[in-house]
Amino acid sequence: MKPSIAGALVLSLAGTLAGAGALLAGSSGSVRESGATYVAGPQRVSDPLNHTQIDVPKGWFAAVPRHGVAGVTTLTNYDAGRADTVLGLKSNHVVLKGMAKVDVLTLDLGKAITLGEWMDQRYAGDGDTERVATSQKVALRIAGKRGLATVLHVRFASSLEIVLPFNQDKVLLVNIAPVDTVDLEKALTVVDRVRAAGETSRAKLLSRSDVSQLTASLRGLIDGEIQQAGSLEQMQSVNDKAGSCTSWSGSDNGDCSAGMSCASTAGITLYLPFQYLTYWTAGGAGSFYGNFYHGNCNNDYYAIDFNQYSNSSCTSSVNEIGQNVYASASGTVTIGTYDPSGYGYNVLVTHSNGYKTRYAHLSSIKVTGGQSVTGDVTVIGLAGDSGSAAGSPHVHVSYQNGSTVSRCNRSGGCPNGEGASSPQTLRPSPMVTNLGTLQMADGHCYQGPS
Repeated sequence: MKPSIAGALVLSLAGTLAGAGALLAGSSGSVRESGATYVAGPQRVSDPLNHTQIDVPKGWFAAVPRHGVAGVTTLTNYDAGRADTVLGLKSNHVVLKGMAKVDVLTLDLGKAITLGEWMDQRYAGDGDTERVATSQKVALRIAGKRGLATVLHVRFASSLEIVLPFNQDKVLLVNIAPVDTVDLEKALTVVDRVRAAGETSRAKLLSRSDVSQLTASLRGLIDGEIQQAGSLEQMQSVNDKAGSCTSWSGSDNGDCSAGMSCASTAGITLYLPFQYLTYWTAGGAGSFYGNFYHGNCNNDYYAIDFNQYSNSSCTSSVNEIGQNVYASASGTVTIGTYDPSGYGYNVLVTHSNGYKTRYAHLSSIKVTGGQSVTGDVTVIGLAGDSGSAAGSPHVHVSYQNGSTVSRCNRSGGCPNGEGASSPQTLRPSPMVTNLGTLQMADGHCYQGPS
């Protein structure tokens, strides 16, 4: 994250975002061909994947998945499709205090008997997702249900998470970010308006006084966690194993000096995972190899953030929410889960010889675990901004060889100044585009293969 961006825009963001509703005039309620709805409030939206309905208030926006096996509705107090122009360069993971992002989805209850047990199992980690530290669980009543809330301590992306009963088999999960948002009361008001689809006996909404009291209680929990850690930055360094997460603006793109070793390129043929006649930048508004958010504190050093543009020169950005994301190579789906602290909804595909690709921040997943997929043919999900993505929706693509760890391991030192770490994974480059096989370069524009 660039501190200069956060510092410069905190005071002006509220006024800038206040007029965001006008930017969507004429597009509110429009349905994208790929199967996602992006609307501006006030409006009621229905989420067919999670069987919920939500009243989106004026000044808020909602991205609602329509197709897939699983998905997440994301609500924001800013126009997610244009926030990158508000926040500036490399803003994909910049979440300012004046912003509020709410992810709403349902997940299987599994073998858990209580909500507390479900939360304990969820935060214990599954061998692929890093464990996160959480605060105490606080009881609350919202959306007509009694549930639990906790603070997730995560690098750069700490948030407030609320778990509510939904039915006998599922729980309703709500993630509010950033954890220090100044719009927490409004975010909770939005959450209070989440109901099961077709619910006949609508529970009474919380009064303004009730919402204020709940906000004060949860704000006290959040502030207490920050104070105990010493600062928000220290609270969010809980999983920072590298000890260095600077905003280095270069790119470790393989042009290493003599005597230095850096990551090799992909060991199999990879296709740019987007549709023909759509245009995408590698890095650009997001992170590239090792720079900005993809520092060694994120275990995805050699990954690329892709943003969509409306023309072949990538001079005019568009809202990529709902755009098709294809498998880059043939293989088997091994993971398709939701991670609120980072990847959001993401898919991991295992290819030949143990190579893997991951596609993160999806609005919905269109494949199931164990399913075979074909490179450049199978749509594995739809683009979105779930998880720690903010500022601008984007698709995070990483490439692995065996280990899920991706860190700089240059023998001559890493560009952020941190120590080299092993094991080191390969880079998701080169990729097959409409112009043939090209080496991905930071900020360059590419079109999906024909």
